[in-house]
Amino acid sequence: MSRPGWNERDCGGYLARDPELKTTSKGTSVCNISLACPLYYNKENITEWVQVVLFGHNADFCCKYAKKGDMVRVTGMQVTKKYTGKDGTEKTVVELQGQTFMLLRKAKDKEAGELPDEESAF
Repeated sequence: MSRPGWNERDCGGYLARDPELKTTSKGTSVCNISLACPLYYNKENITEWVQVVLFGHNADFCCKYAKKGDMVRVTGMQVTKKYTGKDGTEKTVVELQGQTFMLLRKAKDKEAGELPDEESAF
């Protein structure tokens, strides 16, 4: 576990897709998620995409209870990884290795008819 304040990041956003649970050969649960984090900057709405990997009970909880569109909060350590792609070019990936995962708000269920889409309302 990282020392507080020494590479600890806090990120809140919306799940871009349903989480999928995978298991390592040693039996550890792993879940990769992508967060859409809305920003308002220079009078523009911008979406920043954050890649997150969760392990253990956080991965299990996320995959069991969270779905696409849910608002979540993740704190963890930012990690930069470099690898060589299939085309031979060097690539860099920045991800957040989540140490805490919180489900803040469930997405509205469109099938239940709670709220219509803005376009279909007119």
